[in-house]
Amino acid sequence: MFESMLRIRKRAAGRGPAARIAFVCSVLLMTMAGCGLSADLDHRKAPRQYIQFKQILLGLLMHVNRHNHFPPRAIADSQGKPLLSWRVAILPFIDEQSLYNQFHLDEPWDSPNNKPLIAKMPSVFQDANRSSDGTTTYLAPYGKDLAWDDAHGMMKLPEFIDGISNTIMLVEADNAHAVPWTKPDDLEVNLSKPFDGLAVKWADRSFILGFADGHLICATRNTDPDTMKALFTRDGAEPIDDTKIR
Repeated sequence: MFESMLRIRKRAAGRGPAARIAFVCSVLLMTMAGCGLSADLDHRKAPRQYIQFKQILLGLLMHVNRHNHFPPRAIADSQGKPLLSWRVAILPFIDEQSLYNQFHLDEPWDSPNNKPLIAKMPSVFQDANRSSDGTTTYLAPYGKDLAWDDAHGMMKLPEFIDGISNTIMLVEADNAHAVPWTKPDDLEVNLSKPFDGLAVKWADRSFILGFADGHLICATRNTDPDTMKALFTRDGAEPIDDTKIR
């Protein structure tokens, strides 16, 4: 089955962003239905987190399908002031339309109307190893020339010069970087120290990385720092050596 997926993916890769999105969405939908699991990451290591990351990435890709761009990192007011997180923006695409409808999108995350909704955090943002306090460690890695670039705004697929399969879109941060899930706050990446802030788990001290095309990988701090930097940036045109991802 996975070999047939690879053949489809190769065909889709040559047919532009729309074909790639269609492929990614079909594979992720099969994952959600339990019809098959992609071989990009051994899901047995963290089955719940695997599904959560897949759901979030699917929500982001469905946003692209609907709006032709990824959501900005923050829902902002007319003056550009950040109000609410991208996690709120994708609620309609992760089967949380009713919760989305409860938000006052023209108010900040901690306004009297929006603050009570922190307690209603969807389970997709909840790490099973953390208490249910309305905070999440599933964050967008942001910074200049990254998938989430505040100065740039809403990112379209053609702007991923390195390719959506080579650009990190979602990470799990350590507990020190946990944020209220509705707050427009995430993990600012220091490219000179690309491992800072990432959660390290399991016996091999690995962490999960979610990419803009929907696939996941496990990596450790033994990964080459320059390779990690290349995976974070979307338009650096750096060569990616898979053997240096450890």
